[in-house]
Amino acid sequence: WTKAETFSGFKVSDLLMKVGSSGTKMVIHCLDGYQYTIPISDVVRYGLILAYEREGRRMEIEDLGPIGLIYPRDQYRHELGGSETDAKFTWHISKIVIM
Repeated sequence: WTKAETFSGFKVSDLLMKVGSSGTKMVIHCLDGYQYTIPISDVVRYGLILAYEREGRRMEIEDLGPIGLIYPRDQYRHELGGSETDAKFTWHISKIVIM
């Protein structure tokens, strides 16, 4: 999908705790109209982050920013391979709805 890169951001679990979320799913909305629903269990299992830096540089819209949801594919190659996981990598995030 992409070469191995370093992304920096904050843990989705920290955000959910901060806002007092008790939902079971997250609907990610993107600037281009794409949206995808992920289970909160993915947040816990994989330690997902919302990245705002890629290779030490702030992610701009033309560089998949301003925020992207990152799964640790390199650490879970067997579980996170294939097109189902590709769909979960969301870029240009504009809104997150917890359900």
